[in-house]
Amino acid sequence: MNDYGPAASLAATGAIVGLNHLVLGFVLIAVGATVLGLGRLARRARD
Repeated sequence: MNDYGPAASLAATGAIVGLNHLVLGFVLIAVGATVLGLGRLARRARD
């Protein structure tokens, strides 16, 4: 591990952050879709 030094740890950190942001993006999309779905259900319930 130490043979590669800072470059390897930087690459690993970048990969982890990238994955976290990817997951965060999917979570935001899922939440948005859920909110839209609930909004539609609420409108139908009112009618």
